[in-house]
Amino acid sequence: MPNQTRLRLQGPLAVVAAFVGGLVVCALMFNSIAMSPRTLGSLNSLHDAKPKNNLVPCPIEFGPMKGKKVMCVDPEQYKVDPSLACVSQYGTVVPRYVWDWGKKKVDWANKQVHHLRAADASKEFENTMAFDKLSDVTNNDWGWKFAKCPSNLHVNEDYFERAAAAYAVLEAKERFTMFEIGAGWGRWIIDAFNMAKLNRPDLAVSITGIETDPVTHEFGRAAMAANSITHQGVWLHGAIGHANGEISFKRYQDQTYVYGAAVGSGEGSIHIPLNSLRTMIAAHWLVDYIDIDCNGCEASLFSETQTTDMITERVKYLFVETHDKNAHDIVEAFFRKDNWKCFFDTGFCPYKNPCAFDTELGKVEMQNGDMMGNFWCANPNIDNM
Repeated sequence: MPNQTRLRLQGPLAVVAAFVGGLVVCALMFNSIAMSPRTLGSLNSLHDAKPKNNLVPCPIEFGPMKGKKVMCVDPEQYKVDPSLACVSQYGTVVPRYVWDWGKKKVDWANKQVHHLRAADASKEFENTMAFDKLSDVTNNDWGWKFAKCPSNLHVNEDYFERAAAAYAVLEAKERFTMFEIGAGWGRWIIDAFNMAKLNRPDLAVSITGIETDPVTHEFGRAAMAANSITHQGVWLHGAIGHANGEISFKRYQDQTYVYGAAVGSGEGSIHIPLNSLRTMIAAHWLVDYIDIDCNGCEASLFSETQTTDMITERVKYLFVETHDKNAHDIVEAFFRKDNWKCFFDTGFCPYKNPCAFDTELGKVEMQNGDMMGNFWCANPNIDNM
């Protein structure tokens, strides 16, 4: 009996001891995380306990966004690690070596990074740094100070693309699903993710990006990690089309001054996955928003009836950027045939530097200085989706 009594007494004591011990371990773990500024990729993360204390209004006064309440991070309080650049009012960060693409030369054979001295015709490089793996570049010190996030929304072509993503987030119901096709490092899906976390923190978010170029695809993985995106994001390598399979892809030989590449064959080409847009949409059933800038794949996507039928059936909003007149005309014909309502349609701008177009906000110059056109359109059946 005494032994049994002692065991009964030890049971509750053991539970209390385990609970107290657990609190101590959790406190130590929390303190370790809190003291490590690189854990979340920034010193003042969107995942802080009280993010709303660091928010300021940043309305987007265009089209259906007029009068909508939008909050951004306070640039005076939200400062990022010097190895990262804050590129958006929503606190989106990206590793410097990604944001400075075109200002750095990466020597993959010798594992060296050369930083460009000045963005001029001399194209001289300095500050050579050796690296073992690409992530080492994020741990360097090029003499950068802690940088602020942008303090206002500049009215250029990005203003309207940001408006389109913001509107789709605000109009989403229980869940927000977005694709970015020709995603580069994932700028717009990451921006939409952060916008949702600031403005609709209870909204479930699912983002998917797809990028053809293998190096740029790795840049996207780094950018997703820098913004603490894990299970909410899917990052695919490959091209997009109306069937699954494989396609030949050719990278530019010198990508220091040219961002991206193109589908094609020849010396130096590789085979990459070809992903069906229909399959991607079907996996989610309903998609709130797709941003497309795939340098030519638009002609294939929007000329295939099964794909366009599924887009009109299951996609709420589209933003399409074209860089080819033929592709632009095909996309425009689709929107007209299926009666999509376009909030923003620049027409196609021939090669000028810079191109400019008229909007209700005045004349806007396209910063890319490239052949391009833009559409931001809503599904004609949006009220029933």
